[in-house]
Amino acid sequence: MTAKEERNKTLVLEAITSVFQRKDSLSVERLYAAYFIHHDPDLRQGRQVFAKIVAKLPSTVSYEPGLIIIAEGDYVALHGRLHGWATHLQIVIDIFRVEDGKLAEHWTVRQNDIAVESARSKVAMFSPDEASL
Repeated sequence: MTAKEERNKTLVLEAITSVFQRKDSLSVERLYAAYFIHHDPDLRQGRQVFAKIVAKLPSTVSYEPGLIIIAEGDYVALHGRLHGWATHLQIVIDIFRVEDGKLAEHWTVRQNDIAVESARSKVAMFSPDEASL
């Protein structure tokens, strides 16, 4: 992995932690590009809009990062678990594009978590020890 890809991974983890664990709306200006594009049909565009969302996040919302599944060039993809965003616990894949050291674009794929006991496969969708793999 290149030094740039390592920096991009660090940036993504810092952004996720700042937003979802610390609810630090000021980090949005520092970590996200002024022209940040969020590819989510439920959210309005703009870094300032996103900062307002972060400022209003309830304490019940948190993101549990797991595996960084891609860190290639300007792209980083992260597998995680999102608590409190929806009525159900969600498993997410977040893809970020980094430009000039800031997050420029973001895509999210979310699905409700299914307990191992209820899953046909009997395999967990997310494991807290992913981050250490």
